[in-house]
Amino acid sequence: MTELENRLMSAIGLCMKAGKLASGEFAAEKALKSGGRLAIVDEDASENTKKQWRSACEFRGVPIIFVRDLGFAIGKSARMSAVVTDDGFKKMILSAEQKLRAERETAGDADENGQDTAKTETDNCEKQNVHDTEAKTHD
Repeated sequence: MTELENRLMSAIGLCMKAGKLASGEFAAEKALKSGGRLAIVDEDASENTKKQWRSACEFRGVPIIFVRDLGFAIGKSARMSAVVTDDGFKKMILSAEQKLRAERETAGDADENGQDTAKTETDNCEKQNVHDTEAKTHD
């Protein structure tokens, strides 16, 4: 995990410890409807879940971000969605996410120039499938 990914995860974890984050499907949905400031959805959530959260956030004018390992960041496994209820934490988390996104875009530009950098989400999924297949054949 890069320094910027750690910073984003730390900001989300701090928000959870401060009691300004509602996590889990029902609590997050309730928080969004009652004035949530920022929705956070795990990148591994189903496409249907992502679509539902995008629609709900668009309807309410609430920003949404997608992160890796949301459950790990907040100390609760298998959580796919969370809502920040505080403006200060919203700003902190969005700032960290924007810096991480800029780093990834820069890495993408460097990759086009032939340097070894992070791959896109699709490339990572394909690579994981190759590793899973290799692991199964070696057993």
